[in-house]
Amino acid sequence: MDNETLNKIKADLDSLKGHLQQERDELKLKLSLAKAEAKDEWLEIEEKWNKFSNTMNQVTKESSEQVSNAAKDLASELKAGYERIRKSLS
Repeated sequence: MDNETLNKIKADLDSLKGHLQQERDELKLKLSLAKAEAKDEWLEIEEKWNKFSNTMNQVTKESSEQVSNAAKDLASELKAGYERIRKSLS
């Protein structure tokens, strides 16, 4: 994988991580008043967040598209989980 491709993948994933971090932080504050269901969902999503963060740390020059795709898949799951929690808090 050339440096330009790696830099683009990293930039895309960093942007995605920033968005997910903001969403996570906002929801974390709201959860203090949330229903038990949302808290259960939160715990499940937190496990996925940890996997996502660990996957992001593995993106290096030796990384393959597989690592990038795994990070994107986890990000999609996180986004969907955050949306479910947001809806349950509304």
